Amino acid sequence: MFLGQADALGFWPENEKPFWWDAPLWLATGKVRSVGIAQNHMHRGGVLDSEACGRPRDLQRYPGAHGNGLYTQDLSTTKSSIPDIASPHRRQCLWCPPQPRWTQPRLRPQRGQALTWDSWWEHLAAGGGFVTNGPLLRLTAAGKHPGHVFKSAVPVTLTLTGKLDSNCPIDRIELVQDCRVRPIELPATVTIDRSGWFLVRGIVKVPHTFRFASTAPWYAEIGGEPMPPASGDAQFFLGWMARRQATLREILTEPEQRQALEDTYTQALDYWRALA
Repeated sequence: MFLGQADALGFWPENEKPFWWDAPLWLATGKVRSVGIAQNHMHRGGVLDSEACGRPRDLQRYPGAHGNGLYTQDLSTTKSSIPDIASPHRRQCLWCPPQPRWTQPRLRPQRGQALTWDSWWEHLAAGGGFVTNGPLLRLTAAGKHPGHVFKSAVPVTLTLTGKLDSNCPIDRIELVQDCRVRPIELPATVTIDRSGWFLVRGIVKVPHTFRFASTAPWYAEIGGEPMPPASGDAQFFLGWMARRQATLREILTEPEQRQALEDTYTQALDYWRALA
């Protein structure tokens, strides 16, 4: 209901953290315009080492001070592989407006673009720029800024050039391509043989918190084919929603509330089943 009202009023609905329990439900509505990845669990002096009221991470897979940050990253890049969430006309879904100052996040406009209130939001909606809570990341792929859609009849190889600056040592730079992650050094190349997406992120070597910068994705359409849905990712969100629905069924006792729950979840589950 609130998402529909916000959308009707022209507001910008944001899923502030990708691990909130109802994130898959909100995403299935098609009304979420951004998801926060530089979120306030990761602050200057440390990290809130839990997911608060969200879906808890696997502590063996995501241990320590970097665990929450890497969990956030993985959830965000999982969503990138689902066409209806991050297709070229909806590619803004990963990128968040700046949050409170003590979390340090920023989304930067492209170089040379006049910085105004309207241009900043237009840039965000176009899927450009980068997000950071520390490092300064400036990168292009074949001379194009993030958000660009490369179209080719045949596979292509693109050169990634730019800079990553940080007051603290850089631990690693990674290419994330269709959910696969590999380390790179700049300049680097990326080969694209099917429609999909890629982004670059840099992670800083600090032990007490997760400090990073990540570009928005670039996209590729090879041979005119759409980006294929990732059925495994959709199954992951189906399992997530089933767990949440079971919990809510135990909590809600009023018949009207329970019916609203079932109606809402039926629509969202149908959305994810179609992708799976």
